[in-house]
Amino acid sequence: MTSIRLSSTVFRHLLPPTSCTLTPRVGTAFFRIQLRPFSSTSASPGKDDAPTRQRRFRRHIRTLDPAHLHPSDFIDLSARHKAIVWSVLNDELERSIVRYGGSPTTTRGPESFPEGTRGFLYYVPPDNPTGSGHVRFRVTKDSNVPRSFQDGHDLLLDDGVPWRLPPGLLAQPSTSGLAALIMQQQLATEEHIATWSLYPKTGRRPHEDAPKVERFGQPFPINFAAYRVIFWTKAEGSLAKVRIHFGFEPGRRPAFTQGTGIVCLEPLTSTKRKVERAAAIRILKITEPVEPRPELSHLHVPKEGNLLSSPRTGRPITFPIDGFSSGSRALRGFWEDHERREAESSTAVP
Repeated sequence: MTSIRLSSTVFRHLLPPTSCTLTPRVGTAFFRIQLRPFSSTSASPGKDDAPTRQRRFRRHIRTLDPAHLHPSDFIDLSARHKAIVWSVLNDELERSIVRYGGSPTTTRGPESFPEGTRGFLYYVPPDNPTGSGHVRFRVTKDSNVPRSFQDGHDLLLDDGVPWRLPPGLLAQPSTSGLAALIMQQQLATEEHIATWSLYPKTGRRPHEDAPKVERFGQPFPINFAAYRVIFWTKAEGSLAKVRIHFGFEPGRRPAFTQGTGIVCLEPLTSTKRKVERAAAIRILKITEPVEPRPELSHLHVPKEGNLLSSPRTGRPITFPIDGFSSGSRALRGFWEDHERREAESSTAVP
């Protein structure tokens, strides 16, 4: 780059204004002109070119249904702290903001999406009638669907948990574009969508798919190979997560290697405990045989019709109603509903 000094009376006759930068020298009658090679291909684009340049970097998607993905739904989120994704809704565009976020098990701040985060956003429906779905990201080698989608893998957080947009976040304005796609293409039922706002809008743990239980006696599924029962219930206008631990040995190893069933909560009154009111779990049906770990063959195996009990002692597993946790507060509503139903049934008998 060359610098020359010219009188203010002659500088305007030299080069086109688009090819030079004029810097006034304060206190003098001279201007400093910095010359650049002039070329029509290197000229800065005008205002009319701005939309084209901007659209080139937009992330457009037309569906979240993995069975109907198109190569144009392939997007790149690599190294982005937050990314704007545009949903194509008929002739309109509606945006959503997606973030990778820090690990749920650490206190670190927000992180960027890892390098190589290229693929497809897609909707995962609930695995039970009372659950709620969520959105995941499928990392693929290229945009050649469906083969690349089948060969790809879900984006993970740094602790190995799949990244997801939980239902509580899908109810927020920041993800309105994705929510609109789900509703427009009927990927979720109206009943499921109505519950999104009840879930927490933070956190990407997989418990959003746990069933919602609203009363004693309501059947819901259980996995005996897990060491705890997790379900959601309504409490004070929002959803509370209830955890009941039952099936683990010292070291928090699951006591059983397989087994599923259908259970329900039922009220239990005990005079042997300080907390008299409690909830127990009744096993209504065994849908897959329960198998204990080979080295733990002496355990008490769940049986159809019995209360869910401790694998080691055989005593029924109970959850206090009068405790201070959000789960206890929620189950108190179950108890009040149970007492009201009993009072109504007793007055109905002549």
